[in-house]
Amino acid sequence: GRAAEVQEVQRENAVLRQQVEELRQYERRAVQLSQALNQEQLQRRREEQDHREQIARWTALQRSWTNKTSETERALHERDEEVQRLRRTTENDRIELEALRRSHASAASRRAPVEARLESEVAATGELHQICDALRKQLAAQARPGVAGGTRLA
Repeated sequence: GRAAEVQEVQRENAVLRQQVEELRQYERRAVQLSQALNQEQLQRRREEQDHREQIARWTALQRSWTNKTSETERALHERDEEVQRLRRTTENDRIELEALRRSHASAASRRAPVEARLESEVAATGELHQICDALRKQLAAQARPGVAGGTRLA
């Protein structure tokens, strides 16, 4: 009796010790898996945080590019307007210059006959001066006493 009972209890104790050891192994394995899971979750959180930060950087960069693009487009538009204004000014200046050239040519063509007439009158006046000088000399010669055929003018 009693020895068989002791043996049975010892066998049950051995089985229980083995089960306890297995449970301790499962517990150690569970702790390892839990730690591994915690590490993996921590790593995932870090990666997610990195990902969020990268998205924030890309978003800021995109915003910056969009702003720079808008500024560039605005500057180009202003330059285009300035170029158009300069083209209009240049065209207006060209038209005004052409009008001045035509006006000058017209004035010159109106002046040409006047200048020719004045030159002719100057030449005629010169001839008249020469004639007058000759007549004065002739009259002076005639008015001197002792000159043959001369008469005295009073």
